[in-house]
Amino acid sequence: MRRAALASGSSAARLAIAVGVSAAACRSAPRTEFPVTFTAVADEPLAGVEVRLQSGKPLGTTGADGVLRVVLAAREGTKVPFRVQCPEGYRPPREMPVLTLRQLTGADPRASGPSLDVSIQCPPAERVAALVVRANQPDLPVLAEGREVARTDRDGIAHALVSLPPNSTFRVVIDTSSNARLRPQNPATTLTLPDADEIFTIDQALVEEGPGREALQPRAGPGRARRRRTRME
Repeated sequence: MRRAALASGSSAARLAIAVGVSAAACRSAPRTEFPVTFTAVADEPLAGVEVRLQSGKPLGTTGADGVLRVVLAAREGTKVPFRVQCPEGYRPPREMPVLTLRQLTGADPRASGPSLDVSIQCPPAERVAALVVRANQPDLPVLAEGREVARTDRDGIAHALVSLPPNSTFRVVIDTSSNARLRPQNPATTLTLPDADEIFTIDQALVEEGPGREALQPRAGPGRARRRRTRME
């Protein structure tokens, strides 16, 4: 199956749409029908992506499976520029290649057979940072960009999900203001979220000052952050 340089797809409706050429061109070469399949994806198939010709003429909208199937009528080799509108919460594609109509061996526009496949990428407008904080002290607020997103449990562990634009740099602070004897006070970790969902693990030892307490608590020191890329469900 030959792939055009933009994406693949399937929608319930099938359309026969003529791609505009001059009257002289129509007389010199007959038009052929070309099955084209657009598939819109983010991290998974994406519904509600509108596909139009560059002229503004609508081709359709991707269905629940992220697919739109159409039939374009034009001369062999016609280049068809088009544009897409991604739904709210998704970014437009970085590049929009031009679709070149080529006849595929065995392709029948009236049957379910080979088609030109076009892939449309609509990346999410925000990515998710999954935070795992280990601070060996209970009931401490965990702040991300100044906002409380979690509290440590009785084992000193907290979990949180933070949504941010891709490539954002943000600070995670363990708020120790409720106990002035903890060291270090309000330790902070700076993280950068790439253009992908990510798991960050922050290990921060806290020591409570006072006679006889140091020997019972881990030695205070700078926190350590580890990250692991993952697909968030």
